[in-house]
Amino acid sequence: MAFAHAWGDPTSSSAHIRTATERLLDQLRIQKSVTAKGKRQRLTLHRRIELLSVKNPEASELLLAVKWIGNAGVHSGALTQQEVIDALDLLEGALSSLFDPHANRVKVLAKRINKRRGP
Repeated sequence: MAFAHAWGDPTSSSAHIRTATERLLDQLRIQKSVTAKGKRQRLTLHRRIELLSVKNPEASELLLAVKWIGNAGVHSGALTQQEVIDALDLLEGALSSLFDPHANRVKVLAKRINKRRGP
């Protein structure tokens, strides 16, 4: 839905992108709430993204940028198509970081080569 709305309704698209980010964090089992003083408190999207940084700092950084774009769209209602496309690009990068085995293999390979200072 986010991509389809990007062309005609960037604000709606940003809301869908934000929802997709929430669902992604659910899929990754990033906690939604904490219990403090006997009461359950819902965690903000920002806090949930921060919790992801323990497992995957790169994806966390990308999703934080997605969140900021989403906030601008939802709260101000004034986003351009390019800003929505940027958010979709960032979301794609986060998904690659999290789920693309080739991208992860290449990162590990680069670290190994750099540590050895050669192949």
